[in-house]
Order: sequence, then structure tokens, then C-alpha cells
Amino acid sequence: MRWHTFCFTPTNLILTRKELVQKDVEIKNSIRNPQKEDILKLLAKIEKIPFDEIRQFAFSLTLRELYQLVYYFPTADIESHARKICEIIKLRFKDEFVELLWTGFQKNYINRKFCLLFSEILAQKGELFVSYFRNPTVYNLAKNWVASEQVTSSIFKYLNRQGISLDDFFTIFKIEDDTLLAKDIKKHVYLYCNEDFYLKTGGENLRSIIEQYNNEELILFTENYLSKVSFVNFQRDVMEFLAKHKKKPREKELDFFWSNISDSSFKKFCKWIYINTLKIAFNDDRREFWLRYIDLFEDMTYVKKYSQLFMYFENCVVVEFGASGAVHVYQKEEFKKQFQRFANNTDPKNDSFFKMPEKAMRIPHRGYNWQQAADNAMSQIFKGNFIPNVTVKTSGQWIYTDTKLTVGGHYARYYL
Repeated sequence: MRWHTFCFTPTNLILTRKELVQKDVEIKNSIRNPQKEDILKLLAKIEKIPFDEIRQFAFSLTLRELYQLVYYFPTADIESHARKICEIIKLRFKDEFVELLWTGFQKNYINRKFCLLFSEILAQKGELFVSYFRNPTVYNLAKNWVASEQVTSSIFKYLNRQGISLDDFFTIFKIEDDTLLAKDIKKHVYLYCNEDFYLKTGGENLRSIIEQYNNEELILFTENYLSKVSFVNFQRDVMEFLAKHKKKPREKELDFFWSNISDSSFKKFCKWIYINTLKIAFNDDRREFWLRYIDLFEDMTYVKKYSQLFMYFENCVVVEFGASGAVHVYQKEEFKKQFQRFANNTDPKNDSFFKMPEKAMRIPHRGYNWQQAADNAMSQIFKGNFIPNVTVKTSGQWIYTDTKLTVGGHYARYYL
């Protein structure tokens, strides 16, 4: 005897089920996003109903109309409407309203009329909300924040006390990441938090938040971040954003943004800019050499077209020329007079334009000991012993002039 297995597929039932599911989705979407005309009709009815007749009106509403009011309630901006809708929701309250209203609060927490009325619902339906949050402490905190006029700052104080991450906080309090409340919590927290909080967030996530700041908020963030985060922990995404959108000015006091940042924070920002500029400009031993002068720089400009680097010190300007060519050092005032307006990416000039031997001290990148000779030369320059038309002898510790036009008309050799 042979056995056969038959499989029956109720095609029509499956199709019917799909249609019902699709129809259910469409109905829910229409309730969540009701037509403006439907809401206006409901509000017109509510407007005419005296408050003492609201109970009878509430029980005359269809389920669809009731849900439409729940979705609309957090956006209600007319107090008489909001008060009546609140009463209707209390009278016809369903368990599903707990999540809908809490989500509505997150999206419209700045609507104080709604928040005050929602506080009443939270108090009246406490058991349902405790069950939703699964913790009476969480419920009580949420209730206090709904009633507070300083929601984000109150939450920030709580986070500071508890030391929990934002992700954990959002999970515990069932806060959706894309809501207005979530976005504003993030914005507020990162204006005042500590280094650990910044580092836990990660540079990429932090950048996406600070991109939303207005100028005043960005000033607060920048001061807090630069002052509280140690230099070695600066996050590249954050620093690159600041460098791109709030470029380092030549004179801090004349820049509106940076003039509102403390000198110590600005100095840390500049140091980061200088280090990263040196990394871009050099891939040889010159990078390590100039990094030793990082705390002495007053300004720095890298001209990408010609790979020129202009390094400004207190009394001189050092010019590096790409892959080859001796360093040219000019007295600062002389450089400003001759070259300053062309030492930029707007109107760059080629290397030969910036090579004026009769005005410069030159330091070749050759010899086994060029770094020591260059250090010696820079030390003398910083002391005010600048000698134009001089090339540093990098094979030893001497410098010599190229012409006879020296002190007393003789060849001169200076020991550094």
C-alpha cells in the first residue's frame, strides 16, 4: 500500500487575510494622521458642547473619532478645546492610550497647555502608567518632568546624579530617539556634560547633534567641550566640524564666535589645528621637528596648491616649501609688508615669490644634524638675533653670510 501526503493551501483565505491586514493598517494610518477636515468637524462639535454636557458627548463618539482626538490632543493649542478633549479621554480611557499619550508628550513637550492636562491624566491613571513603565520611581519622575517648565534641564540633572548613558535612559523611560524631546535632551546634555559623557557618545554621533545647534548653543558647547575634554581625547569628527564651520581667526578678539570662548579653550583648539596642519603638510622628519614648537605658534597657514606652510611666531614667520627647498625665516614685520596678503589659499603665489634671500635667514634640510642647527638658529631668532641674507650651515653649529656686506665689511661667521 502506498501512502500519499496531501497539502492543502487555502489560497482565498490567505488573500482575504492579507486584505484585512492591509485594510487594518490603512485604518490605523488614517486615525494616526486624520484629515484636517475630520479634525475641524470634531472640534466644531466640541466647541458647541457646554462642559457640563461633555460626558454625554464623549460616549456618543465612535472609536475612530476617539482615537483621532487622542492623536490630536498633544498638539491642541486652544485651551477650551484641550480641556474638553482631556475630559473626553479620561471618560473613555483605554489601556492603549498610555503609550499614545506618552509618545505624544515626547513629540510636543513644549506645548504647556497639553502638558498640564496630561499631568492630570498621569495622576488619575497612575496604575496604568506604573504598569507601562514597570517601575513606580520611573513613573513618578516622568510625571514630575511632564509638569516641569524646565524638562531638559531637569533630565540633565537626573542624568548627572545617576551617571547613566543616554541610551540606557531612553530605554528605561521609553523615549523614542527621533522625537523632539529626545533631540532636545541630547542638545541640552552636550552643552554641559563632562568628558566621560562625550567619549561614551562617540565623535560621529556627537557631530550629528552639534550640527543642529544655533550659534549661541554652539558657543556654549564649544567652550564646555574644549575646556572639559583633555587634549589627547579630542574627537576628530567634532574638531573637524569646528575647524570647518568656525575657522580659526587670526585675531580672536575680532571674531564674534571665538571672542566668546575663553583663551585657554581657544589655545587648545589652535594647538589641535596646528598639529593636524603639520600632519597634512609633512610626511617626513620635518613634521616631528616643528611639532616641538607647537606651543610657540601664533598662527599657521597651509597653501594646498603649492604645498607651502607659513608658521607665525612672536617675532618671525617661517616658510616651508613642499618637498624641497630651504626654510626661509623672515622678521614678522618684513613678512607682513612683503608677503602677508599672498600667504593664503585665496590668492596663492608660487615658491619663488616667497624667496627673497636678502631678507631671509635660510635653513637647508640637509646634513646629519640639520635639526640641531635649525634649533640653534631658531633660538637666536627668538632672542632677537635675526641676521638677514644668512644660510645656516647644517653640517655643524655655524652660520655664515653669503656676501661681504657684514659687520665691519668682513666675512662673518656666527657661532650659535
